[in-house]
Order: sequence, then C-alpha cells, then structure tokens
Amino acid sequence: MELTYVICPEDAGLELLDILRIKLRLSMTQIRRLKRENGIFIRGESVYTNYRVSPGEPVSVYINEHAPEIPAEKGSLNIVYEDDWLMVVNKPRGVFTHPSRSRYSGTLMNFALAHILDTGGESCHVVNRLDRDTSGLILMTKSGYAKALCAHTDMEKRYTALVFGVPEKKADKIRLAIKRAREREMRRIAAPDGAAAVTRYQVLRTFRGFSLLDLVLETGRTHQIRVHLSTIGHPVLGDKLYGTPESLEMAAKLGAEPHMLHASRLQFAHPLTGRQLDLHCLPDWAQMLDNRWVWK
Repeated sequence: MELTYVICPEDAGLELLDILRIKLRLSMTQIRRLKRENGIFIRGESVYTNYRVSPGEPVSVYINEHAPEIPAEKGSLNIVYEDDWLMVVNKPRGVFTHPSRSRYSGTLMNFALAHILDTGGESCHVVNRLDRDTSGLILMTKSGYAKALCAHTDMEKRYTALVFGVPEKKADKIRLAIKRAREREMRRIAAPDGAAAVTRYQVLRTFRGFSLLDLVLETGRTHQIRVHLSTIGHPVLGDKLYGTPESLEMAAKLGAEPHMLHASRLQFAHPLTGRQLDLHCLPDWAQMLDNRWVWK
C-alpha cells in the first residue's frame, strides 16, 4: 500500500520523521520497519528520516500489507458503507465475527476478505466485534494502517434491544463492574471486584410484558449489555446465557430467538478524511413490532 503527502509551505524545514509521525500518522514501529525496508521516498529516491523537507516535495511510503491467513470465502454481505479505506457491514444474527482456533471459516471476516480482495484490496481487519447472536454494525478496515488510526478515533456505539419486563426508570445509567463467573468460563457476572463497566439506556417503547430500549456503551466489556440488563431484572429476550425461565418463555412465544440485541448505530470521524460518519440500520426483527397485538 502506498501513502503519499506533498510538503506544504508550513512544513518547510521539518525533518521527514516529523512528517511521517504528524502528517501521515505513522507509529514509530511502522517507521522503523519502513527504514529497515528502505520504504521511504522523496521524488522516487530513498531518503533517511532526518532529511529536511522543502515545499512541494512529494513524500511516498510503501507499507507491505498481507492478507490474514484465513480463507477468503464468498458469502452474503450487507454493506452499509464502503470506501477505499474501510467498510461497515450489518452482521446477521448467528454469524461469528471472525475466525478462532476452533472455527476457521464461515465468519463475517472470511466473507469480507473475499469481497475486499475481489475489489482490489489487500487485507481485512476487524475494529469492533459482536457476539455470534448479536446483529448489527461492524467496522472493518482494508489495511493495518487504517485500523491503527481507528484506535485513536472516538466512536459512539448505540444498540437496540427488546428486554423482558418494563424498567422502573425510563432512562438510567447502569454502573456495575463485570468479571468472569469462573476462570475459563464464557459467562460473566456483575461483581464489585470486576472491571468497571457503564451502560446508558433509554426506554423507547413498552409492550405487553417487554420493552424496546436504546443503549449506549461507555465501556466495552464482554457481554456488557447482556450482563447489565440481566442483573437489573430485564434480560434481553431470547438470551439463553443470561435470561430467566420467564424471559425465555416469553421469547419463545414471540419467536424471539436468538437474542434480540442489535448494534443499530455507529458514529465516528473517518480516520483518514476526518469526515463525520453517522451510520445506522434496523434489526431484522423490527417488523415484529408492527404487529398490533404487541402494543400496549
């Protein structure tokens, strides 16, 4: 991958190292690698990072990108946004975000990699992940460089959920620390000695025995929303790990399986262009709420 930058008058006299760090926002690890590979050029000639730049000089760096060592597989992709640097995909329920040691194919990342390679890209990187049965927006980048920039980008992630019962407060902030229930166990619990976790929620609508919530994560713990809602007595409908017999019975009657949690909105500044992006999508279960019998 080639990155280019033309020296501006205000850059005159700066060392090339400053241009690489400030203008191209490369990490020192990336810069050291470029130096070893002689991958830094001005007007097509390899230069050192202590070179003093002049206005109008074109700087080019070449970053080697390698596709992840996973199979690229053709699969269904609901692309909400895409450009040369990144893409945002609406992940369906029941699909894993990325491969693991025991699961090498059939994931959203396998499908996204095939699409990126087919359209001239070289690599695929996942910025935010979702549980298998949680649907919604996932940000992926087409280079390690873009992913590294995303680490310094503030993102607001909003979720929509159908939960058992009706919360007493129409809007609140849940502050409950979270930890593993037991070592090596997937399940999490709220515990004072856990990692700090904060979730904001607002009740959007109430129905016969369940509610539609808008949620915002202030922290990003594993299963955070599911643990928090279950702990306050309003588990996500269809959640077999954190639900109660009553909530699972209601979910079965509604056909709410797997669980009804959806990453509905993603807001952030594009890490390369600075453009503000506000992306959103409805869950596949939204049409269920059109049935008149569920309204209060």
